Amino acid sequence: MLKASQLLSGAIELSALLDDLIRIAMENAGAQRGFLVVEQNKRLMIAAEGDAAQQQVQVYLAKPLEEGQLPESIVQYVARTQKPLTLTDAGRDERFATDTYITQFQPKSVLCRPILHQNKLIGILYLENNLAYGAFTSERQEALALLSGQAAISLQNAYLYEQLTALNQSYARFVPKQLLNLLGKESILEVSTGDHVQREMTVMFADIRQFTALSERLSPSDNFRFINDYLSAMEPCILRRGGFIDKYIGDAIMALFPGSADDALQAALDMLEALETFNQTQAEPVRIGIGLNTGSLILGTVGSAQRMDGTVISDAVNVAARVENLTKRYGANLLITANTYLKLEQPGKFPIRVLDQAYVEGKTEKVTLYEVCAGSGDGTDALKIQNAPAFDEGVMLFHSGEIAEAAQRFAGIVDLNPADKPAAFWLKRCTR
Repeated sequence: MLKASQLLSGAIELSALLDDLIRIAMENAGAQRGFLVVEQNKRLMIAAEGDAAQQQVQVYLAKPLEEGQLPESIVQYVARTQKPLTLTDAGRDERFATDTYITQFQPKSVLCRPILHQNKLIGILYLENNLAYGAFTSERQEALALLSGQAAISLQNAYLYEQLTALNQSYARFVPKQLLNLLGKESILEVSTGDHVQREMTVMFADIRQFTALSERLSPSDNFRFINDYLSAMEPCILRRGGFIDKYIGDAIMALFPGSADDALQAALDMLEALETFNQTQAEPVRIGIGLNTGSLILGTVGSAQRMDGTVISDAVNVAARVENLTKRYGANLLITANTYLKLEQPGKFPIRVLDQAYVEGKTEKVTLYEVCAGSGDGTDALKIQNAPAFDEGVMLFHSGEIAEAAQRFAGIVDLNPADKPAAFWLKRCTR
């Protein structure tokens, strides 16, 4: 009894506890079959079932009582009275003689007792022996009564632990675990308004092109389905490279990468590749623009006592958002700033070319932009890299005032690769 009680008191994980409880109860009572029934949403559900002949326990957690092979009337009786019930010959008891299970299987000995904690019903233990009448002696009933006391405490703790685990998992879907780690917190319960940390990170903004026009052709439910399918395809690319989602802004994604800039850029390339796979399932393919910028930022919590949110405050974030928006201007899929380019540990690993020096909204100085040639889906990215030296010359000639010569360079690139939209942008710019 001491060993059994210690085993039950040491279990905290619900499934393991239910397995142990059924095995211990059947062994101590000499039962052939055993069930643990619990109440969920005002319905009696089978949480676990054991069979001595098969030497196994099935843990269901929530199987409807009517789907189990046991007498419902006996279980309902004990649930209602909250008193233990012992039948030396179940088939002869008039109270339950009409129960379908009893008339069909004719069980001999039955023991059914409530598991109470502070006068509250936690569960119902049903045990059955079909080999002997009066199998559940007073000594065995006393043993089960002692075990039931410990079982009640252990079940209550296990259910509370399961609820806490589920609650933490739910919070993690709204507050990233990486945010807690960066703030030096173990749990959301430790976070207070105003907690913050300053770090250098790479910020990513990704947005679907012409989503407004696309969404107008979809019903509201189809819109939600599409967005969730798209985000589910993109998120693994970010998590796999050590980043995390800071927030979703409609169809846009804002992600942070505390590690290297190389991780952030590789995640962006992975997203463009995943998008090609995603488009194979769509009636209308979509394109996205991605902007990356690296810099110092403050990551923390803002709000009030009643409503709090995690956020990032930094010029680096604003620049990343503006750079993503510039992908539309240049017709590029992926742009990075000089801040990110200079932080790359292996810049030669990536298909990068200088694009422009441009003003972004809110900045008084120009930002140097680089195009990462990827995501075209038509094999023209390799041509962009092949023509990169001529492209660089064209950009330098333009900024030095030699517009005609710059136009010749870009015209030659467009002749070789008509799909090179940034080159076409520059050619138009020279002409204008």
